[in-house]
Amino acid sequence: MVVDPDETDRKIAQALLAGHYHVICCATVGEATTIARTHQPHAVVIDLASSMTNGQYDPIGAAARIAPNAMVVCSASQSTAVDCARRRGASGLIEKPYRADALTAAVRLASSEGATERLPGKPHGTAAHPDRPLIGDGKAMQEVARRIILYAKYDAPVLILGETGTGKELAAHAIHRSSIRHRARFLPVDCASIPETLAESMLFGTTKGAFTGSTDQKGIFESSFGGTVFLDEVGELSSALQAKFLRTLESGCGTRVGSVDAIAYDVRILSATDVSIYETPGRFRPELLNRLNTLELKMPPLREHKEDIPSLVELFISEFCSGKHFTCNAMDKLQQWNWPGNVRELRNTVQRASVLSGNRDVMHTLDIELPDSIDQSGAPTR
Repeated sequence: MVVDPDETDRKIAQALLAGHYHVICCATVGEATTIARTHQPHAVVIDLASSMTNGQYDPIGAAARIAPNAMVVCSASQSTAVDCARRRGASGLIEKPYRADALTAAVRLASSEGATERLPGKPHGTAAHPDRPLIGDGKAMQEVARRIILYAKYDAPVLILGETGTGKELAAHAIHRSSIRHRARFLPVDCASIPETLAESMLFGTTKGAFTGSTDQKGIFESSFGGTVFLDEVGELSSALQAKFLRTLESGCGTRVGSVDAIAYDVRILSATDVSIYETPGRFRPELLNRLNTLELKMPPLREHKEDIPSLVELFISEFCSGKHFTCNAMDKLQQWNWPGNVRELRNTVQRASVLSGNRDVMHTLDIELPDSIDQSGAPTR
């Protein structure tokens, strides 16, 4: 939600964000408060001038009236006003006129922060499902559970390895929940989705004047003080950024883009990637890999713990179609497939079956659609 009294600025902000988010624009806090009762925004971009109360700027108070659980990005036309907003505690701060890189980066960071702070039952947007538990009573998942409990006692980096869809983020969140940092922020970051030109500024922050349109802005490591940062697909970071990240891991501090002043970080780093990172020379700096995998957690593919499929199916049924159930033959079909897409593929299959079964309480084998173009090992057929 963008709250700005200037119609031209509202249109610019909407145009810049529309390719990534569903955007609602309002001219006043009162209008925004009314609309937010229905739409429940995940992040609010609020112009400082529109937050004036009793002669004082109060962007955080105004945003709290609009959407109590939303993260706040404050915008202002003057640097003095931005300084005021910073002291008020806004999650993101941008100076107007709106610019694509600064606005998008601020909203992306605020949305990521908010994804882990929403109340139970609220929508999670494009984030994963961090409150969903890891399911499994088999030997493989019991070993995962044992290591999660063990690793949670320490503050060392953890590298989580596994194929796509095996639940790497769920494991990271479980480590955080069981650690001494559990009351602080858990911030997941999808490294593969960050444009290379913005990655450094998003992770480390920026100083005003570092590049056109830049402002003093906290990065992910700085804004997660006392908490946990989960870097998913960490192998996608550029070589240059890997070097700076390595120095951060070794020293516990870093510098914003455009600054030489070191900032101390109090954050635990959890990261994840697929197992092929070990098999592709040159893809990842060996010294950084050695630092990240101080502790290592391997998430087993679903084909190696098929005994957990009934429990997983039960969880997904309760999520999508409570009251329905699979026939014995249908469950056998689910357990015979090797699931190249792992738990994520199983979840999607259960959801698809719940739709195809219509009003029936029973889901049959015909309701289970599996791809014909993939063999049991996960390789495309010719």
